[in-house]
Amino acid sequence: MTGLGRVFDAAYPPSAPPAGAVGVLGYIGGALALNTWTSAQWQPFARLAQFPCYVPDLNADAVTQATDACNRAGALGWQARNPLTRVIIFDLETSIDAAWFTSVQRQVGSLGYQAVAYGSLPGVEQNKAAVIWGADYNGVPQLEEGQAVRGDQFAANVTVEAGGELVTVDWSIVDDWMMARAGSGPRR
Repeated sequence: MTGLGRVFDAAYPPSAPPAGAVGVLGYIGGALALNTWTSAQWQPFARLAQFPCYVPDLNADAVTQATDACNRAGALGWQARNPLTRVIIFDLETSIDAAWFTSVQRQVGSLGYQAVAYGSLPGVEQNKAAVIWGADYNGVPQLEEGQAVRGDQFAANVTVEAGGELVTVDWSIVDDWMMARAGSGPRR
């Protein structure tokens, strides 16, 4: 790893990226998504690494939701392999169900993408994910120890200037492996 990329996310996207962002995590849907970003809402971030995030309901079928997430990512133009396998982030928050997430990983993998479990550390690690984007609001932009941890949300609800307006975002850092598997665009 040669560096860490700074990524922002917000339920409702700002009109422009905040200073210092090299990536954006945005919402592509899911039963528990507060807001699903439209293609037009992704456009201001065309030059950033883009991470599609799906907010599932762990009480619903894992395979159905995994398929839906892949279809939504594809509809925005993020091809599964281009040339590396693209990631789709699954926002699990504090939910733990290793069997459920194993089914998601298997289905997402069969469709050509890589599932990433996002959630609070250390709980998210119990989902037995191959790749983890943790949340540890300690204000320190560094990755937690562990081979599976490729991203960390280190600050939440931070007010920043973006596009001439004050907005509230969360900040994460991700490693080179994760940055290489981000989408760009969207293409459609």
